[in-house]
Amino acid sequence: MSIAQLLTRLIKSTLAQALALSYFTLCTAGLAKEHLTYSELSGRIGDAVGLPGAFIIGTLYPQGPHTGDGVIYWGYYVLVANLFFYLIVWYVLLSLIKIFFRKRVNHRS
Repeated sequence: MSIAQLLTRLIKSTLAQALALSYFTLCTAGLAKEHLTYSELSGRIGDAVGLPGAFIIGTLYPQGPHTGDGVIYWGYYVLVANLFFYLIVWYVLLSLIKIFFRKRVNHRS
């Protein structure tokens, strides 16, 4: 199998597409938060995009006196948790879209 065939297969893979879309989701949110002027709406949107990862990591590292000065790399953990959360969301959406369009194509035949 050549490298071109392997790359074509990887690009067609739903998991690879979902990973790329989750990465671009986080990059777009980060760029928007950094480069757009601050408003209450943009702040809320940025917080909403980062909230799933904060909830996931919050369950693993609950607040309290036992954390001391806090978790050292908490922000990075939230970023990775958000990446996996949006990976799952995009994977489910892409899978549903593919199933829907396959049924539509089969009905036309």
